[in-house]
Amino acid sequence: MVVVVPSRFSLHTDSFTNSNCEGIVGGINQQRYGQPFSEKTVLCRVEGQNNEGFLVVLFPYESGGQKPVVEAWSGGAGAKISWKGETHYVILDVREHDVNAGGISARASALVVKQRQGESSLVLLDGTQARFAGMEIKREQAPAAVEMRGRERIMKTARDLFEH
Repeated sequence: MVVVVPSRFSLHTDSFTNSNCEGIVGGINQQRYGQPFSEKTVLCRVEGQNNEGFLVVLFPYESGGQKPVVEAWSGGAGAKISWKGETHYVILDVREHDVNAGGISARASALVVKQRQGESSLVLLDGTQARFAGMEIKREQAPAAVEMRGRERIMKTARDLFEH
């Protein structure tokens, strides 16, 4: 978990163990693992500052594996996440932002741009327009996505985005 915004925050953590479950699940657990069912839940709460924005990135990766590089992007309106040869730029807010950073030009409140060698995609879930690497989406197409695989351009509609 990376707190991108605010720059000053308090982190609160706790955990609890739950041993309640359906009898059949408990029996399967006992059979497979030789012990009664038990699960540990870890809680984490980030307390920000009054009247400041809030952006937290949760990025799962294997223990001991390569950690992502997460940094504030577009003046703190979004996050830039780099990991294993890919870079993702993300904005998710309740209001539109004017973006002109990293080759991306947009007016959006929800936007995802993905880059990796030979492929890129631009997804405008909510906003007026977005442009990146020769791809463009306007409000009448949103939510929509454009993918570039080499020179092949693939346009996706909202239905395409949410069916899978």
